[in-house]
This record gives sequence, C-alpha cells and structure tokens, in this order.
Amino acid sequence: MSLLLFVLSTTSLIATIYAGGSFDPHIHPPSEKSRLRLSEGFHSDIDDLSVSAGFQHTCGITTSPTSTDAFGGQLMCWGFNQKGQAKPPAGTYIQVSCGMFHSCALNVDEKIKCWGAQGIGSSPDGEFLQVSCGNFHTCAILKDGHLKCWGKNYEDQVTDAPTTGDFVQVSSGKTHNCAIRSDGTLACWGSNTRGESQHPEGYQFIQVSASPWHHTCGVTVDHDVLCWGADGFGQSSDVPEGMQFSMVSTGRKYTCGILANGTTACWGQKIANYGFDQVPANHTWTQLSSGYMHNCGVTSSGDGICWGQDTGSQSDVPKDFLPAA
Repeated sequence: MSLLLFVLSTTSLIATIYAGGSFDPHIHPPSEKSRLRLSEGFHSDIDDLSVSAGFQHTCGITTSPTSTDAFGGQLMCWGFNQKGQAKPPAGTYIQVSCGMFHSCALNVDEKIKCWGAQGIGSSPDGEFLQVSCGNFHTCAILKDGHLKCWGKNYEDQVTDAPTTGDFVQVSSGKTHNCAIRSDGTLACWGSNTRGESQHPEGYQFIQVSASPWHHTCGVTVDHDVLCWGADGFGQSSDVPEGMQFSMVSTGRKYTCGILANGTTACWGQKIANYGFDQVPANHTWTQLSSGYMHNCGVTSSGDGICWGQDTGSQSDVPKDFLPAA
C-alpha cells in the first residue's frame, strides 16, 4: 500500500501472466514524465479517502467536511486491537499501511509513525515518501529513493534490502518484499520458498504487491498483470484473460485487481463463508487493498467499502469513516 511522483502509462495490451516460462521483454524507453510514489493501496489523491487492509484490522485516512487541513486527513482504524494495531496516533496523514499486528502511516511532515506490536510497530527516523507493512516487518522509501526496512528478520527480509538505487514503490509481504526502481525494473528479496522473490526480468512495472503468504503480482507499463510464486489456488495463474489493469493487490492465497474500466476482479482461493472473492456489485473503484482474508476499497463515488472475513469486524466500516466534502 508516497503520493508525489508516478504517471501511469496509457499503453494498452492484453493482460498476460508470467508462470515460470519464457516471455518477451516489454522494456520501454524511460518516461520523461514524473512518477508518482505509489502507496500500498495505489492511492494517488491525498485529498480523498484511503484505506489499507491488514490481518484482522483495517486502517484508513479520511477528511471531515469541517476539516481545516489543506490536504491529507485523519487516521481511523477498526477490527482487532489486541496489540494496539487499531489505535492510531493523532495527526494529519497522507498514506497508511497495515500489517499483521502493527500499522504505519506517513504524515504531512514526511515522517513515519507506527503503532501496534512492540518492536514491530516502532517508528523510524528520517523523511520518507512511502511505507508498506509486511506481516512482522516494514519497509519504506526515503526521500532520496533509498530503502529502509525494520522489524523481524526471519528470512533476511530486513537485512537483504538493496542498499543502492532510486526506488519509487515498495511492497512488503509475509517474509519477502518487492520494490520498483525509477526505471520500472524490480528488486525482490527475503524468502523465496515458493518463488515469491523470483520476479520476471525484462519488464517495467508501475505497481507491485507482495502477499501476506507466498506470491507476488505486479502491473506492467502495458497494464498487464504478472504474478509469480505460490499458485496452489490459481492466485498466480488465473488472471482474467483479455483484461487490462490499473492496479493489483495480493491477499493471503488470492489476488484482486482493478480493471481499466474501474471494475474489480478477484481470483485464487475461494471460501464461501468468508466471501473475500465476492466483490460488491454495481461499483467502480479508484483504490483497492487486499489483506489476509478481507478486502477494502474506495469507489469512484468516494465511499469506503470492505468485504470478506469479518471475525474481528475488520470489514465493518465505521459510519463516521467519511469522504471529504
């Protein structure tokens, strides 16, 4: 799931999927246009609603109609709060990301504030452009484009972060991360037990999403979705054919994406009593965030909606989570 520099390519090609075989590279000349620093949930308007789905909690940024903030908004979280992950700090923020038992957000002063599980929800020093929470660790992009990671280091997901490079987006998953360089190429590190860090070479990406399990997906400059890693439920291979995407978000063993026409499609694991693959009908979407087993998004009319697992009320959006006037 930081809002300063990235422009989506308007190139249109049929969506394809990388499944471990050979492929044709889609390298394009570097764009002369500025690139937006993408948030984890692909939220690109700092005056509108924003939301991030975690394990069994959700956090969002909303602005009240009576707010005096020039931009950004206040944090609001709901769902399980056993480690304090759903008790956000006060202030004005422009991006938020939820992990397993912690959350982090970027404020208007370009500082990151984290809360939740002790040792995992610590706040780093420095000025940042974007932050992404993994299950038990966090990675962020500093203003100079370098990466910084902290938290648990089970599979070297913290210590193996690239030390050089100009990065524009990072996404943290279970015990792996992927980040996009300013030229659209990828770097992935951490666990690779299912191939989740074995990213396809020769493509340029505009957005990437590392799942809270063992797969990763990204959107190329041609609006293709490519996925790699675990595929036991088709979460990496069952991308809808003949579709173009504006963004993708990976859940535990499933994947969802926003199509070019604003509708949303999900594929992979299906559990009837949770329904995280059952996208609410009759909406178009501007933002989407897939958590462990629930999803949240923002519709084109400015409403925040969640669906899927709700054992901790993580899908029960509070009535006072309001869009800006």
